[in-house]
Amino acid sequence: MEKLFKMPNHYEPRKKMRFIVELPEEFDIKSYFVQSISRPAYDIKKNKWKEMSMSFVDPVVISTSERLFNMTKKKIKNFDVVIKGLDPTGVEIEKWTLTKCKMLDINFGHFNYQTVDEKKGGLVLPTIKFRPKKCMLS
Repeated sequence: MEKLFKMPNHYEPRKKMRFIVELPEEFDIKSYFVQSISRPAYDIKKNKWKEMSMSFVDPVVISTSERLFNMTKKKIKNFDVVIKGLDPTGVEIEKWTLTKCKMLDINFGHFNYQTVDEKKGGLVLPTIKFRPKKCMLS
């Protein structure tokens, strides 16, 4: 009997699109609105973690921009984020735990009349930049 799902090959490369992000409750943003997030990078000379970015889909209703704007009022100092890498069947294969992240920047995206085709970047994608104090890979 054939299996319904293809089991992952141990030598299969990880794919960028297989991830989920757990955000803190104070963000009031569901994880499925995360469009992209950079993986942690470490600066050996400065002995600290580098700046990271996370972009969000901004739906008409339940506006991500509005929620990010509300974060500027809350003045959130430190927050934690978890990034989970997944295999083809949705099983967690890696977990980055980022702690004491400091918000550096919120960019609400831009409008552009020239770009109407969503495949060419027609979405408004608000982005935050932050720096984790500590990162753990498990």
